[in-house]
Amino acid sequence: MAACEALYWGDTVNLAAPMEQSCDAGNVNISGNTYKLVKDKFHCVYLGKIEAKNRGEVEMYFVEAANTSVS
Repeated sequence: MAACEALYWGDTVNLAAPMEQSCDAGNVNISGNTYKLVKDKFHCVYLGKIEAKNRGEVEMYFVEAANTSVS
């Protein structure tokens, strides 16, 4: 594995681990960055911030449902 690949893998794990710990079974948990991409298509509930290694605080959301008004 190249050093660059290891860097991205580590960053992914550093974000995924605290996301998993703050998620309830059966729910979809997304970061603030993902929320910005999908907010017009899905109804989401703000959960607050979690601490992610090497990233600091990351905003978290639960996805509750698809917006039916979006085509």
